[in-house]
Amino acid sequence: PTSYENCHVKDLHKRLASFPCLLKPMENFKRHWGVCGDGVVDENEQCDCGFEELCSEITQQDKCCNMNTCRFKKAEYVCSMGECCKNCKFLSGNLCRDNHGDCDITEVCNGTYNECPDDVVRKKICPQNNP
Repeated sequence: PTSYENCHVKDLHKRLASFPCLLKPMENFKRHWGVCGDGVVDENEQCDCGFEELCSEITQQDKCCNMNTCRFKKAEYVCSMGECCKNCKFLSGNLCRDNHGDCDITEVCNGTYNECPDDVVRKKICPQNNP
């Protein structure tokens, strides 16, 4: 780390991996206020990778997202982060969550969103609390 702040951001990013629900953005949530560079995609932004160290070194979203304008770097880009985003494009059909037992369904990227679809269980054939 080149600075005190960078050191803490890297440590925080490592710890967040233990809580994947905190890394998943709220679906269809857009604030009506905000500032480009705050790390939250606001109403008039396509992307927002935050401050420079976060954007370029930690999340590496800067290949897709212009951190100064919060717009994608190319017109054909549709995402800058997420388990279903690669090279600034949505993935389709890629495994993003394996099943955890006979009642759980394997989830794959749907090609229209940057995050894995919600976890689904086979409700018709499985008891409610059986994984």
